[in-house]
Amino acid sequence: MNYVWSFLLGGIICAISQIFMDKFKILPAYILVFMVSFGNILALFPGYDFLVKNATGGACIPILGFGYSLGKSVIEKVNELGFLGIITGGLMGVSAGITFAIFISFIFSFIFTSKTKSLK
Repeated sequence: MNYVWSFLLGGIICAISQIFMDKFKILPAYILVFMVSFGNILALFPGYDFLVKNATGGACIPILGFGYSLGKSVIEKVNELGFLGIITGGLMGVSAGITFAIFISFIFSFIFTSKTKSLK
């Protein structure tokens, strides 16, 4: 059942993003910033924790999940360390994901060669 809820929630989030890009001509970069910020705000609400536990794949899709992880780790570190937790919490919470992305990008740079797009 977890797969069904993950599929539905992730699909709804992606569909909303696609509708904004198609109907309102919003650029993907703006959607990216909005999703990270929205995920960060969702970390404040305990109801989203329920979705993370029951529809993990859908609630933690990469962009929204990155913002959620960032916000959740900052909240935990602020409760633990005070004001210093604002700086250290975000770095500690998402460092594994960022490190993995850099490592995979490095590996793929050896496998594939980039080509410049012509503007014809």
